[in-house]
Amino acid sequence: MLSVRHRNLCAPAAAGLLLPRILSALLLCCGTVLAEESTAGSGTGSADSPAPQQSPQQVAGRTLEEWASDLSSPNRIVALRAVLTIGQFGQAAADVLAEALAHKQTGVRYWAASELGDIGSLPAAAKSRLTDLLDDDQIGVRLAAGYALCRGGQLEKSLPVLTDALSHPTRGVRNAAADFLARIGPPAKAAIPALEQALQHQDYHTKGAAQEALLRIRAVPQSGGSQPSP
Repeated sequence: MLSVRHRNLCAPAAAGLLLPRILSALLLCCGTVLAEESTAGSGTGSADSPAPQQSPQQVAGRTLEEWASDLSSPNRIVALRAVLTIGQFGQAAADVLAEALAHKQTGVRYWAASELGDIGSLPAAAKSRLTDLLDDDQIGVRLAAGYALCRGGQLEKSLPVLTDALSHPTRGVRNAAADFLARIGPPAKAAIPALEQALQHQDYHTKGAAQEALLRIRAVPQSGGSQPSP
C-alpha cells in the first residue's frame, strides 16, 4: 500500500493526478512497491524514508530497464505504475527518472520529480529539467520540482515555490507543500516564518502539516520513536 507520505502527495487536485485510493489499489493489485532484493532495515517504502544505500537488482521480479520500458506505454496506468516503481531502485534510477521529467503525463512528471527528491543526488540533466518544471502549468509538478531541487541543494530559487504554496486556496496544495518542506528538513529553515503563518490557518489539516514540517526542520525528536530525515 502507498505510504502516508505518498497518499498526501497525491492530494493536489490541481495537479491532475489520479486519486490516492486509485493508485493505492493499483499498486496493491500489481504488487510493484516491494523490492524483492531490498536491504533489511533500510526503511524502503516507509513514510519519509531515505533511498536505500544499495539499489536492488530487481523490483517485483523485473529489472530497472524493464520497468523503464513501461514509461513509453500509451496506457496511462502502466506508465504511472512504472514511475512509482522505478524510484525503488534508488540512485541507480536517477538517470531514468531524469528522462521521465519530460514525460507528457502530468502524473509521471510529478512522481519522477518527487522520487528524484527522495534520492537527493541529482544528475546534471535532472537539475536543468527540474528548473524548467518550476514553470510547469500544473502546480503539483511545480511543487515536486521545487522539492527535488531543494534536496539537491538549490534552495534559493526553489524554496519559495514551496513556501508560496502554503497560502494556496486549495488544502491539498498547502498540505503537499508543507509535507515537502518536512521531507527537506533542517536545510529548509528559511521556510520557518511561512510555516508559522500556516499554523494560524483555520484548516485543521493545514495546521497539522505545518506543525509537522516545523518539527522536522527544527529537528525536534518525534514521540513514538525517531523519524529519519529524507
